[in-house]
Amino acid sequence: MRLVTFKSGTDAHPGVVLDDMVLDLKPMGFDSLLQVIESGVKLEGLAGNSKHRLADVQLLAPIPRPR
Repeated sequence: MRLVTFKSGTDAHPGVVLDDMVLDLKPMGFDSLLQVIESGVKLEGLAGNSKHRLADVQLLAPIPRPR
């Protein structure tokens, strides 16, 4: 499992890479990858409707502003 921050359009989104797709975690209530990590949510077996092709998004620094 690979956690990423990616750009889709003009916004940055937290996501999980699943094969050649990125599952967008923003619709699940997460605004950043740091929020995902701090929440302790189990990401195994995640499914969601908001997916993007990995080739269609721009990967950003995973945690743009670390604490």
